[in-house]
Parts: sequence; C-alpha cells; structure tokens
Amino acid sequence: MSNELATKHHKIPRPPDALQEAYDHWVQRGRPQQAPTRYRKDAWRRILPEHADLIDTLAEELDRATVRVEIARLGRDDRWPVPAFIITQIWGYGPNNLGPARVRRVLDAAGDQAPVGLAQAARRVTDEGAVAGFSALAGEHRLTWLSTSFATKYLFFMDPSERALVLDEFVATWIGRHTGARLRLQPMNVRDYRLYLRLIDHWAQELGEHPSCLEQLIFETEATERGSAWVA
Repeated sequence: MSNELATKHHKIPRPPDALQEAYDHWVQRGRPQQAPTRYRKDAWRRILPEHADLIDTLAEELDRATVRVEIARLGRDDRWPVPAFIITQIWGYGPNNLGPARVRRVLDAAGDQAPVGLAQAARRVTDEGAVAGFSALAGEHRLTWLSTSFATKYLFFMDPSERALVLDEFVATWIGRHTGARLRLQPMNVRDYRLYLRLIDHWAQELGEHPSCLEQLIFETEATERGSAWVA
C-alpha cells in the first residue's frame, strides 16, 4: 500500500489480522494500561540541574495517567511549557540513559525559542487538532534535534482529547510490516503523520475503541516481539 493511495479513505485497509488478534487478547486480559516508565532521577538531575526541583517532585514511576496529573500540577504560567516538555520526555525515554543528554541538546539548541515553540504547539493541538500541533513543531516552531518520536510524545500529553497519537519507531515499524505503509520519522513529515492518524482512527472505529488504545497496543506488541525493556 503506497502512502499516496492510503490517503484516500476507501483505500485504508481494515485492521490487520495481527491487530485484531492483539486487541482480542488485550480485551480478554481486562484492557490493562501500559506499564509505568522506570527512569533514573539522578541522571536527569545531573544533566538538567536547573530543573532538579521539578524532577525531585515527580513520581518515581510515570504512566500515561500520572504524566497528565504531573503536567496539570504545573499550571499554565509563562514557564510551564519547558517543564511539561521535560516530564513527557522522561516518560518517553524511560530506561534509555541517553534521554537526559538528548533533551539537553534540544533545549540548548532552541534557547529562548523552546518555551515559545512548545507553547504554540500545545495551543494549536488543543485548539485545532493533532495535525495542526504537529505542523507547528515540523514547521515554523521546529526545535532542532527534536524527532517525530519525541515531538509526538509531547503533543500527546498536550492534547486533552488524546488524539495526537505517539508515532515512534516501534509503531512505524509495526504498521509498515502489516500494511506496507512507510511512515517516515525523519525529517518530521506532516503528510505521513496525517496518514498515520487516519489509519489508527479508521481501525479504532472498526473496533469501537479509542485511537490511543490502539497506539498503545501496537507499541506494546512490537516491544514484546523485540524483547524490549519497555515491557519488562
């Protein structure tokens, strides 16, 4: 299935058999939520010392619900976008020890534009939807070194509807293997992100489920197949 053909609604395939099987098994297990992220506070404090107070207040483990609670605690003053971004990145990188240095690189490269760009992307994803928020970070508010995988992790938690779905390498690989659609992660590609959202939304409607549940399920299925620490 080419990306061009898949943009037409009638060309979007039904849920792959592998997704139906994984979904049925997930339902049988009682729809468990994604396991919480384990991370090293000391590493994040050391690389981001100016945010040590924030890191100290975070829960020892972060799941999706906890991240939203932690972000809500920040309020929405002029300083909130960068702390909110950091919380989402801690969740996103989890046990990956490269996380703190990579986030430091993004923030250092962006400088004073980091809170501006992050705030604008959050506003657009809330007011205009997932593709608009992604377009902001892919275009006029792009932050050097911020990839699709981690930009969408931020957008997901900025979107109260939870429809700005995470698109990372695990999810893109699974979808490519089971549909033939090639979702490019670098550079950030608005067209491919729109296609991805349409695929998941269509499958979610077929299954009578919220799209975020399918994103989580696809991620965990791929992580399990790889023996990733994410599902340990």
